Amino acid sequence: MDKNHKKTRERSKSPKNQRRLPATAHIKFAVSMPQADFAKIEELRRGLKMARSKLILAAIRHWFAEAERQIAVAEYVRGYETFPEDAELLKVMESVQSNILPEDRW
Repeated sequence: MDKNHKKTRERSKSPKNQRRLPATAHIKFAVSMPQADFAKIEELRRGLKMARSKLILAAIRHWFAEAERQIAVAEYVRGYETFPEDAELLKVMESVQSNILPEDRW
């Protein structure tokens, strides 16, 4: 192999020369899974009358949303652990709020 060909191959591996896809582009990829899991996916998608790609995408988006929710809950709990509420302050705040807010019937 000549020197120029080798340099071209090395350059093509660099991130600068990788083709950028538009944000709306769809990517295809293969996933290996146990036959039983694939059968469940097929059963579910047929029942929902949904394309396999749409079902998988919905599942992935659901997983992302749940992961983000769990992170938010963990941050919320960590905040209360770091700065616990003062029982006396809560009593004062409750008293002030009950005096400010009218007693509406719901």
